[in-house]
Amino acid sequence: MGRAARLALALALGLGGVMSAGVTAAQDIGVVQSNILVLDTERLFNESLPGQQFLERYSEQREALIAKNRRVEAELREEEQELTEQRATLSPEAFRDLADAFDDKVRRIREESERASRDLERSREQAPFVLLRQAESVLFNLMHEAGGEVILDARQVLVRSDAVDITDTAIARVNEAMAAAEKAEKAQSADDATEGATDNTETPTDEATDE
Repeated sequence: MGRAARLALALALGLGGVMSAGVTAAQDIGVVQSNILVLDTERLFNESLPGQQFLERYSEQREALIAKNRRVEAELREEEQELTEQRATLSPEAFRDLADAFDDKVRRIREESERASRDLERSREQAPFVLLRQAESVLFNLMHEAGGEVILDARQVLVRSDAVDITDTAIARVNEAMAAAEKAEKAQSADDATEGATDNTETPTDEATDE
């Protein structure tokens, strides 16, 4: 099970023991008691560990895509220059065939680049909603601890009191889920390594024992 799957599972389960602390623990970290609660979903994504890790990966992938496009562009310019230099030694028909093939190659590469860029930007747009879905149980538990009936998106609330804003606590809870997922992943990796070492240990055969 990968890190993303473990995180999703930890969030979906509401952190198990962490959430079982109930209202007493909630009061210790300042969960307000209110029927109506407000959550800044943009801050939840930008300031939580899962959101920050996604943004870091997104930035790396974006920079890698830009670097690839620049490298391919330079290669195409060089290929175009070579084709131009060959024109004097080729018949018009042969040159046209090479030029058409080059144009097709440029068009294909452009389409692939644009598709990769669209996919990357789409993943960036969807990421906050994905995090909210994964954190649904965490938010539900938090709402229950606060005695709330509804959590509103802060961006859709005209006037509010900061006292009903649960964003800081929600970020802390999601970060706890992240830590729990990473701890479980390390524990599983350690168990797998131990099992692998045990499997690789050779058991003395009866023949060796007799000797």
